[in-house]
Amino acid sequence: MDVVTVFQDDISISGKTRLEHNNRLEAVLNKLQNSGLKVKVEKCKFLKNSIEYLGHFLDKNGMVTYYIKYIPNSAELLEPLYKLTRKEEDFIWSNKCNNAFNQIKKLLISNRVLANFDSELPLKLTVDASSIAVGAILSHVYNDNTERPIAFASHLLTKAEQKYPQLEREGLAIIFVVKKFHDYLFGKHFTLVTDNRPIAHILNPKKGIPTIAANRLQRWAYILMAYKFDIKWVSTNNNPADYLSRLSIQSKQIDIEANTNYLNYINDESNWILDWFKIKKATRSDPIMAKIINYVSNDNWSNDSNKDPNIIPYYKRKNELTIEQNVLMWGYRVIIPAKFRNKLLDQLHESHQGTTKMKSLARAYFWWPLLDSEIEKLTSSCEVCCENRAIPPKVILKPFVWPTKPWTRIHIDFLGPVFGQTFFVLVDATSKWIERFKVNSLNTTTVIKHLTEVFSRFGLPKSITSDGAKCFSNEVFHSFLKMYGIMHLVGAPYHPQSNGAAESAVKIIKHFIKKIIKSPVKSDLDVELSKFLFQYRNTPHTTTKETPTKILLGKSVRFIFYLLKPQIDDIVLGQQITLIKNSGRRDVVFDINEKVLVRDYRSPSSKWKTAVVTKILGTRNYQVTTDENHIWKRHIDQMLKIKQSNHEQISNTNTDSTNNSYKSPISETTLNTTNNQQRPKITIRKPAKYYQ
Repeated sequence: MDVVTVFQDDISISGKTRLEHNNRLEAVLNKLQNSGLKVKVEKCKFLKNSIEYLGHFLDKNGMVTYYIKYIPNSAELLEPLYKLTRKEEDFIWSNKCNNAFNQIKKLLISNRVLANFDSELPLKLTVDASSIAVGAILSHVYNDNTERPIAFASHLLTKAEQKYPQLEREGLAIIFVVKKFHDYLFGKHFTLVTDNRPIAHILNPKKGIPTIAANRLQRWAYILMAYKFDIKWVSTNNNPADYLSRLSIQSKQIDIEANTNYLNYINDESNWILDWFKIKKATRSDPIMAKIINYVSNDNWSNDSNKDPNIIPYYKRKNELTIEQNVLMWGYRVIIPAKFRNKLLDQLHESHQGTTKMKSLARAYFWWPLLDSEIEKLTSSCEVCCENRAIPPKVILKPFVWPTKPWTRIHIDFLGPVFGQTFFVLVDATSKWIERFKVNSLNTTTVIKHLTEVFSRFGLPKSITSDGAKCFSNEVFHSFLKMYGIMHLVGAPYHPQSNGAAESAVKIIKHFIKKIIKSPVKSDLDVELSKFLFQYRNTPHTTTKETPTKILLGKSVRFIFYLLKPQIDDIVLGQQITLIKNSGRRDVVFDINEKVLVRDYRSPSSKWKTAVVTKILGTRNYQVTTDENHIWKRHIDQMLKIKQSNHEQISNTNTDSTNNSYKSPISETTLNTTNNQQRPKITIRKPAKYYQ
């Protein structure tokens, strides 16, 4: 039916005249009756000049007002027509009005088509704000990265909203458009685009609720938590919503934030003597803060703002400053005028909480430049706070310079009483070598006695470090060290870290004693301590990565686990025995003046020459003189014995050793000679070194 619109169970009927409207209404009712359908009278509205249908407000001008949201820059285009609706304006149909009317008609009948909403396509929401309005574009992003708008939105700011700082106007634009397009955005992920970097950081969903931001921004952050989105920054030149925020007039202004903003933390019921009414009054009369309020309100900071020392602290925070109820605020903190600052500091210091607590309390409520330094100055000048202040944090650790030579600096201390026993403990700073002595008394005589014993073994150190105990700080002990040219280093009282090496050695021995005492197997404590120190000294230290024994003594001592590894002297001895067993079986000794055959290497035709032994050079080497009076040196393997009857026969008999023979220190053979001149039996003995 003509001019009858149906959407599910909503039916809209219109007419140019009452008669036409009634006739169409009767036709629709007959249609419903014939179809067996009924309507409830209380849900019907008749003869209305305007209705809200499918979320749109329709009146007698319905076509333009329905499609106005889909026309870019519509507020500016229709500005001449909007002026005619104002009470203070005379109704004069000017050329501007006529052009606007004709242009809007052309746009309505043109082929300009917005994209249909598709739940499967990505959504992009672009926003912008100016000093007079906010605007936004909701669009689809297609696979080829092209965009088509779904809807446009713009809003003229109220007088109160125009006083917002630019940062909050940008946030207001986001809240406006999110509420405007809630049905499109809720439950669906979208990309939010803005040309303001600070607001993109503050309202970033990945950053959480901003604690330093102004109350209004925090409230908006909570609103945005209901949506799933990513926020993206673009430059102003690439922001298509910029022109929508430049409209200058709008037929109806909407208060985006209907609820009134109140100052948090400060109210009439507060226990503070200073209330926000006095702050508001003093803010206007404060010359510096009056300037700041003017800068924040107009979002127009002077060029000298970053040069004036009184303005610089505010200028650095210009994106975080706001005005609420004519009171200047930094985030959620009230900025206090100069005339109230000293009084507020006195109230803050009434309970003497200390610097940290005072700063924490102040940061929850108020701020002004150099507040932290003024709190520190106040507490440092307060006698009550100074006398009862806590121990300061520990300074950066500065270890002793590690001596490159062992036994240069030693640390001493007493251990005990532990389980009724006391020990004198000392440790070498270089090697970490620990000595302990069981003592009956803690006096200087005991200390000198055991130090003298240690000095007799390892020598004199250059310095000794101890605490300030009486046995270490009397004149007798000083004279003892001075006699040996030893420097005495004393740590501060009640500061064991100054003698940390000795404290560490005491702790090591103390832990071992506790384990031995509580062990189910009872044994002598002195014996077990000696075993422990023997093992400790032969274990690589965590600091030096070397054993204390190796560093102090310059060598590794024979340890119980030393037997697990093969030793070099045993290996060499075994090889020597093997060589002897595998060597030749001939054993012969030559005497001085004995006639022998020796090898002649001068001519291959004559291999042997007759010679006489003139000198024994060793166990296997001899000096001989040939018949030609040549003096040669020959090894026993290059010599043969000669029988008196036949010089060419080689004798296999063994002669007795003479007094001039040379005995080998490595091996000794004993020959058993028989009448049958059998081959001698060789007895092998180990070197004398093996039995040492």
